[in-house]
Amino acid sequence: MIEKNDKSDFTKNNDERFSPELVFGKKKNEPSEKSDTGEDISTEAVKGKSKFRLWLENFFYHYKWHSIAALFLIFVILFCTLQTCNRTVFDSYVIYAGGKNLWDSNESGDDSTYSTIYNTLGRYTPDFDGDGNRHVSFKSIYLPTGKEVDTEKIDSSLLLERKEEFRQTMLYGDYYICLISENLFREYTKDKKNNPFTYIAQYLPSDAKIATGKEDDGYLLASEYGVYLSSTPLASRPGFKMLPENTVICFRILSDFSSASNKTKSKYSNAESTLRLMLADDAYN
Repeated sequence: MIEKNDKSDFTKNNDERFSPELVFGKKKNEPSEKSDTGEDISTEAVKGKSKFRLWLENFFYHYKWHSIAALFLIFVILFCTLQTCNRTVFDSYVIYAGGKNLWDSNESGDDSTYSTIYNTLGRYTPDFDGDGNRHVSFKSIYLPTGKEVDTEKIDSSLLLERKEEFRQTMLYGDYYICLISENLFREYTKDKKNNPFTYIAQYLPSDAKIATGKEDDGYLLASEYGVYLSSTPLASRPGFKMLPENTVICFRILSDFSSASNKTKSKYSNAESTLRLMLADDAYN
């Protein structure tokens, strides 16, 4: 026999277990968890929170990732702004590359050759940006060549890294005033097509006397692209007199790539002015 499943079966014998209405009523009327005071805990928790806190929790629930992304972006902007505001603007850029380790102490044992040259360079650097300070960026690359490498026993991989650093500096950046060893100078000027230096005579004093040999007075040219430091008045100044005798002063050309920027042109012009003061030994007061 097939049983009939009609609605009357569910209320048969008034059995509450089969009454959908009563079952649902039980769930609805089940007692909720109470606090010690007799209040509904969930209601009590909500009452204990301020409207602002409730709004904040609701907002963060729906916009959590949006908020995190926005906070991160704000942090990056603030960090970059602070870095820009605190960044030092240099009035001159000078590089030394050669067989003298400028971080060695000088003869008196007090200061390094680097710090002494750095302080002397400040005398020849005008305050181009007008901020009341004369800031110098002085880059030093200890780069011995030839017999100096064997004497100093420099690690070959380290030497290659320094050579690459110098090569990159000759291609890009703001270091136009160069003090380099004669060996480096010859290496970079032997190929006139890729020579990074410009004619040095245009930066010598107008009344400069050109020496014809090492024994003569005047500025001794290493070539049309450089002048020996030892033949200039600058060689007798603190720090500079500690540099090797064959150090050459030269000036990088303004590449076509760099010349597109007005800011770069301004730095180049400032470097030219500083170099003229250095070669004339005209301290800027």
